Formats: sequence, structure tokens, C-alpha cells
Amino acid sequence: MKSVRHIFRYDLSSLFPRLDDDRKLVPVIDGNGRISVIEAMRKYRVRVDVRATFAGERHEHKAEIILDKNGLHAIAPETARP
Repeated sequence: MKSVRHIFRYDLSSLFPRLDDDRKLVPVIDGNGRISVIEAMRKYRVRVDVRATFAGERHEHKAEIILDKNGLHAIAPETARP
């Protein structure tokens, strides 16, 4: 079996200063059903599409990067949007 690993590195540092960094009070429910209020930063979801053709076969992957003012938190498969 042959494989190719291509690693990309994107510099998102120019994006972070432009993000809203105000902390907001957000109600949350714990495992016992109690409500408390926490400070939370706004999270942003950025769509990423990757397309590649190898040996005449086209591959496409879609994902979202989830980030806030502190940096990148996750890369997740793209979810269906209403």
C-alpha cells in the first residue's frame, strides 16, 4: 500500500487580532441539572475545503476549524448547516 502525507501549516495570527475578544456571561447546565453562569469567549467556525486528484481519482474533504481569540481549538468534520 502506498500513501502520501502532505502537511500544511497556515499562519492564522493575522486573523486573531480582528476577532471579538469580549468575554460574555453564558448560562450552562451541569450534569445534575443545575444552572450556573460562566464567562466565555466567542467561538468562530471557519469552513475548510480540501480537494486533491491522485491517479485520476478526485478526493474531497470538508471540515471546520473552531477557534477563538486564544487560538485554534479543534478541526471537526463539517456539520450540516440549516
